[in-house]
Amino acid sequence: MERPMLSSKHGCNRLARTVLLATMLGGVAAAAEDSAEQHEGSIEQIIVTAEKREQPLQDVPLAVSSFTSGDLRRLVVNETVDIGKYVPGMLFYKTTGGNNRGVSFIRGIGQWDSHPANTGRVAMYIDGIYLGNQTGMAGTLHDIERVEVLRGPQGTLYGRNTIGGAINVISRKPSVEPGSSIEVRGGEHGYFEARGHLNGPIAGEALAGRLVLQRAVRDGLVDNDFAAGRDAEDLDRWSMRAALRMQPPGSGLVVDYVFEHSEFDEGDSADRIGAVLNRGWVRLGRLPRTVELGPSRPGDPFFNSGRAPDGSRFGADMTVDFHALTAGWDVAPNLELKSITGWRDMELRNMNDVDGTDALAFSAGSVVTHEQIYQELQAIGTAFEEAVEYVAGGTFFNEKFETAQNNFFLGRPVNLGRQVDGDNDAWGVYGQASLHVSSRLALTAGGRYTEETKKQFVELFSNGDSADFEADFDNFSPMFRANWDLSDSVMAYAGWSRGYQAGGFPARPPATSRAFLVPYDEEILSAWDAGIKAQFFANRVQLNVAGYNYDYKDQQISNYIAEANGFTIDNAGKSRIRGIEAEMRASPTADLDLMVNAAWNNGKFQEYTQTDPATGRDVDVSEERVHLRSPRRMVSGSARYSFPAIGAGEISATLNFRYIGAQYSNVNPNAPAIRSYSPNSYTLWDLRVQLDDAFGREGAWFAFVGQNVTDKEYIDFGIDLTTLGWTTARWGLPRLVWAEFGMRFGQAR
Repeated sequence: MERPMLSSKHGCNRLARTVLLATMLGGVAAAAEDSAEQHEGSIEQIIVTAEKREQPLQDVPLAVSSFTSGDLRRLVVNETVDIGKYVPGMLFYKTTGGNNRGVSFIRGIGQWDSHPANTGRVAMYIDGIYLGNQTGMAGTLHDIERVEVLRGPQGTLYGRNTIGGAINVISRKPSVEPGSSIEVRGGEHGYFEARGHLNGPIAGEALAGRLVLQRAVRDGLVDNDFAAGRDAEDLDRWSMRAALRMQPPGSGLVVDYVFEHSEFDEGDSADRIGAVLNRGWVRLGRLPRTVELGPSRPGDPFFNSGRAPDGSRFGADMTVDFHALTAGWDVAPNLELKSITGWRDMELRNMNDVDGTDALAFSAGSVVTHEQIYQELQAIGTAFEEAVEYVAGGTFFNEKFETAQNNFFLGRPVNLGRQVDGDNDAWGVYGQASLHVSSRLALTAGGRYTEETKKQFVELFSNGDSADFEADFDNFSPMFRANWDLSDSVMAYAGWSRGYQAGGFPARPPATSRAFLVPYDEEILSAWDAGIKAQFFANRVQLNVAGYNYDYKDQQISNYIAEANGFTIDNAGKSRIRGIEAEMRASPTADLDLMVNAAWNNGKFQEYTQTDPATGRDVDVSEERVHLRSPRRMVSGSARYSFPAIGAGEISATLNFRYIGAQYSNVNPNAPAIRSYSPNSYTLWDLRVQLDDAFGREGAWFAFVGQNVTDKEYIDFGIDLTTLGWTTARWGLPRLVWAEFGMRFGQAR
């Protein structure tokens, strides 16, 4: 049966309805604001740099979520992957091969495989430095000033074209005010973590330094009953950050240097293989049933010898070094020049016991090295008596990576073995300018031109075959936006932008034949979005609503080829993604703080053909294929209540929740789309009870924290390989409870 297609007219009508709804809400908000009495207890204003200049979050005409360090603590955001908990329409999760590989999706757009050859559709920036690969970024977040998440294509302001969105992590900077802190945590499963920092002047007011240390250990959550083996899902990591800030008085110059070093020495992740039964039921509209071959849920025992058939230890070892140098110079009252330079080096070696039995039935491992250099120049200023605000810049990025994958079945190597090395260059120039037509209306236009060169070397271990590839890509991506201040407390915006992702070569090609080593083309996203940002009742309530309609062309889709044991990447013809998001923060009283986020997302393929391996004919599979990691509904929220002060200090309690709708993990073109291990919708709850100024000591706190307090069992990640009759699944973290004690000294935080 032919599916009705959504015409562009319908898409524009839907967007128009979103704008109309936003305008109506704005009128209500304006009336409420005008009639409200001013009183204390309004929501704290958050300053962001989403558009490369400091602005209040509510004044930025973009879909942006921002969290301060206090928000991160309150929301039990401990690791980078936790950032996605309270961003509408965002998923951030760990993949296979250890606890240090993270990938993210925003509005149904993302990259399911963390292999360095796959450029992430959601980019991550650390203090303005673009990270070409997010392996190693799933670790602990500490000493962070704030996190900003921008939803939708980013290119006219950021260091590289990113089609899905951007995550910007801003660390605390050194200051001349002396200060320090120490924090200790302890909990079940042998969990212990210590964090601390030392900040202060080095050379008067001209030079300040900051040193940050962190160490975390925890026993494995999946116990290994084999004496010589190692438990899975443990923690054993440490990191340090040394930062300098030079700011000679009266010079207009600020120079920041940061060095970070991280090490992970942990057991393997407990993603285990399962057999798919009743596969014929799929044709009757039922989901197949999966039976685990090896235990993988937290608390289950498993068995392995501690060593893979090649002698390597089951586990994941990784080191990361990161350098960043940023120099900003106010050359004039209306012009700032900035240089951002970064270098990052990552080495990873991991081996997973995928079956979880003492038979060494199936083992999978890899060795990955990744090195990158990043350089960006910016000019940020105003003109015509501040009627025009502009940003212009240029970027250069180079990454080199080497990867080797070895898999074993019943102790013998199988034909999945391959080496994939790469050397990629990307440079671009971008600019964006906003014209304030009146005190209420601003028009913005921007563009980015990009050129990329990708080189890749592939060697197939099964037959010694090898191949070299090289391809060049270029693109110009414009954007246009208008925003209106409907009142002093309400702003509406609407715009269009183009997102772009360069093509490339398969990261994990089938290792049996060069015939599968086929490059893929670039993808293009045409994105309409509109929204409203409103403040009610003397800023006791903030409501942000955003709607979007995406037309996706030549989307890059990873497919598993069962007969060749590997993955190719196809370009789907056309798909459509549309949705709406809402963020609300409220402070009804001085003691109560509420937050609720919601997202609805719907993605469908409109044109998608694949070649049937049996007949050699192209077949329309648009009805069968689904968008990965794209739940239809997501809701999250938080309630924090501060109790009246008592002699022991000030007590607050925070309850957080997150609901995730059912999502698909389908990388198999020869089988119907199924939910990997049938991960249905689930809800997780976190709790934090904190005592501030504990026992009369200013700056001291004690907290009791529970993560997943209902001990919900849920699937966090899975791979669907039903053509072979099996899938893999990784269960989410069980209930984790800990206590923490911390103290702050001095003025600096």
